[in-house]
Amino acid sequence: MLRTATSFSVVMALLAGLSLAKGSSGMAAMPAELARLGFSEVLATVTVYPEQGASLTLPDQATTGAPAGYATFDIAPGTFGQPVEFQVLAGSNLSFDRLVSKNLLVVANFAYRVVSIKTGMLVTRFLQPITYALSDSMVNAHTQYWALIPGTTPKVMKTSARVAMQGTTLRAGQATASVGWLITTPRSDLAEMMGTPGSSALSSPGMRAQSGSKSSAKPSSGSMGSPAKPSSAPTGMVTPLAPVRVGRALVGGKSEAVLVDAAGMTLYYFTPDSAQASMCTGVCAKFWPPLLLKGMTSLPAHLPSLPGSLRLLEEAAGQQLEYNGHPLYTFSGDKKPGQARGEGLVGKWFVATPGLAQQ
Repeated sequence: MLRTATSFSVVMALLAGLSLAKGSSGMAAMPAELARLGFSEVLATVTVYPEQGASLTLPDQATTGAPAGYATFDIAPGTFGQPVEFQVLAGSNLSFDRLVSKNLLVVANFAYRVVSIKTGMLVTRFLQPITYALSDSMVNAHTQYWALIPGTTPKVMKTSARVAMQGTTLRAGQATASVGWLITTPRSDLAEMMGTPGSSALSSPGMRAQSGSKSSAKPSSGSMGSPAKPSSAPTGMVTPLAPVRVGRALVGGKSEAVLVDAAGMTLYYFTPDSAQASMCTGVCAKFWPPLLLKGMTSLPAHLPSLPGSLRLLEEAAGQQLEYNGHPLYTFSGDKKPGQARGEGLVGKWFVATPGLAQQ
């Protein structure tokens, strides 16, 4: 599935004989029960032949949860006894939150729609399970996997499918298309990971502070009225040369000018921060490494021209770079230059742009 309340970015890894088409094929209507439950969007459609199988990879662009990851769907040869049209469905995680305990956050959801190409009939049972794997930094030992049963009163039940957890990857097999599936993680776990004290901030997406206008977000403080310091220095991105420059990244499906580090990785700011202190410490800094200049007391000479100003903020981990008063970070969910998977997370993390307002 994949965790987004809006649009989905779909990349398909296809075996021979598979076709990709985003949206419905028009062969048969989406099962009404699944649509009513909230699985309203078709992420991908492929034609699967019995002797070939398929492998799908669906990366997501998180807008309401924790770091973005990706899901894979492996269909082994012989899963179907006839050619079928296979679809992956999903919907807004927010629409499923009402079905689970208040202390849980739905971080992924998906369902299948399988139609026989020969008869046009729905196929609800498979000859062998389809293997689903969710690789994401928010998957942990407390992550749970649920079956969502359609009906007048929808039921969420612990699935009988065999679930394997390995680090930040969950794997499970499904041999039916008659139910949907939800993956949940405790809100308290995500709040700690995202540098958000408490769980209320994870209930809905926030609004991005617009470039050119000062953000109204106020820096939070610890119980003693000052930012908490990490018990041990977080691992930051140590950048000795040209620490910040303008690059480009895919933000919300569009290529935008953003600030990047020396390696070309997208830089972010955290709205609870102030120009005097970083509020992302401890576990938070493991997912959002601060952009550091270690062993230096001043900025390097010959910096690239930027419309805003750079300065150094002295932190326990070293000298953290600020842009227009915003401490800068990279994101562990970005794996290569041009990615901006951290944009909008919990309404507090945003891509740093050249026009970022002064604070």
